[in-house]
Amino acid sequence: MTVSRVLSAQLLSQTFSRVLAPADLFGNYVVQKFMERGTPEHRAMLAQAMQGKVLELSLDMYGCRVVQKAIEVVEHEQQEQLVWSPQRCVVCL
Repeated sequence: MTVSRVLSAQLLSQTFSRVLAPADLFGNYVVQKFMERGTPEHRAMLAQAMQGKVLELSLDMYGCRVVQKAIEVVEHEQQEQLVWSPQRCVVCL
């Protein structure tokens, strides 16, 4: 792996963690653009960063847009992981 790829991966990781922690008014646009124009590696990294945060993001006014875009553009396996990850948060009545 080249130095630029390592730095790119680190930068993306930091960006995703900052934007996804508190769903952000403008950060959601940045993440959506990464999803649209990024490489499959970038999409996979973002999907990984979203694991465990899908429910929180889905309930947020801006975060839901990130979830929607992710479901549109990631690979099928990652779509399943994103869609089913909030299932463990459902309370059985």
